[in-house]
Amino acid sequence: MGRDRAPTEGAIRKLVRKVREKGMLVDDRSGPRARTVRTPENIEAVAQRPFGLKRQFAILQVFALLKGHVRRVGRIGRRKSGRRRSRGSRGRMTRPPNNDNLMTFKLVVVGDGGVGKSALTIQFFQKLFVADYDPTIEDSYIQHTEVDKQWCILDVLDTAGQEEFSAMREQYMRKGDGFLLVYSVTDKQSYQNIVNFHTQILRVKDRDIYPMLLVANKVDLVHLRKVTEEQGRELAYRLGIPYIETSAKDPPLNVDVAFHEVVRIIRNQPPAELEKNQKKRRRTAKRCNIL
Repeated sequence: MGRDRAPTEGAIRKLVRKVREKGMLVDDRSGPRARTVRTPENIEAVAQRPFGLKRQFAILQVFALLKGHVRRVGRIGRRKSGRRRSRGSRGRMTRPPNNDNLMTFKLVVVGDGGVGKSALTIQFFQKLFVADYDPTIEDSYIQHTEVDKQWCILDVLDTAGQEEFSAMREQYMRKGDGFLLVYSVTDKQSYQNIVNFHTQILRVKDRDIYPMLLVANKVDLVHLRKVTEEQGRELAYRLGIPYIETSAKDPPLNVDVAFHEVVRIIRNQPPAELEKNQKKRRRTAKRCNIL
């Protein structure tokens, strides 16, 4: 299947029927991706989403999840780890350790609507560029990731940027271990509004500093650029946070680097603060675990 071409609705529904016959589906794709389990009802519900809603991503995600990953329930327990090993940069086989030994980092992507938050997130998780703009309310993504030779679980929340959803901001800001503050270099107002997001995060967290990264997105649109790199770095300096320039369009620029950098910033917190956040995360995970 080509990278740009989405499978037909009929192909998806055919795979849904196969999943129904098998009884369960396990997504254990190679690489540092999260292992997820879906019931046939879950899969069918996703497959029946309106095809105008993040069309490319919704269809390709369902198709990738289904194709070639059907497993009977009885076989799941006999696998040693639920995840296939992936090859490291030098060709040796690597794989994440057991989830119980991994730290989980909750990253939140914030910024005005239309700055490319979803495009960055989908590019990071799916290696796919979604060009169509479809306003997000709140989407969550999880995967295993290796940062500086240390495995962790990244739980990334892609948030709404539109003003009509501003009432939800404090709720998701409370959840975050680290934040990507995203603006578009083609939109001066989104750049100016970053200060508001930064101030609100510090107020909600009741902190003077917190793990954040300023992300100048859409730098591939050189002819439309309205915010210079110098202006971006000056804002980052004023806020006291690192700065990076990104593009989600293929070939992507600094997308993985941006998410990994936030993990590094979180890890560089004082040990007591990091341990406190991880204990809170483990307690929450135990309450929410339904698998």
